Amino acid sequence: MLKFMLRAVGVIATGCGIIGVVLPLFPTTPFLLLAAYCFARSSPRMHDWLLSHPQLGPYITNYRSGAMSKQHKIFTLGTIWLAVALTVWRLDHVLVYTIFPLGALAMTWHISRLTTAR
Repeated sequence: MLKFMLRAVGVIATGCGIIGVVLPLFPTTPFLLLAAYCFARSSPRMHDWLLSHPQLGPYITNYRSGAMSKQHKIFTLGTIWLAVALTVWRLDHVLVYTIFPLGALAMTWHISRLTTAR
């Protein structure tokens, strides 16, 4: 029963991670890390598939190594700040003016501290 539940959580987390690839400010890496954790304990075949997936695997392997390519850093930070700018521009609320930029600053700080992979 536990393996079934871990697989189910892994599949849902993978789906959320895929959505995060497309939607800015929706996290990708945490969901994929959760999926890898669940699959490692429930299905080695699904774990291997996730890590070897050409689009999803690098999120996990790069995060585990603490590195991110320069191109990926630029794309990620550009997407984050574009989404924040559009949100602040479209929504007129004091919380949007404060929380969204603070969140973007925290993500920028975290990403900038990662080693730049070649």
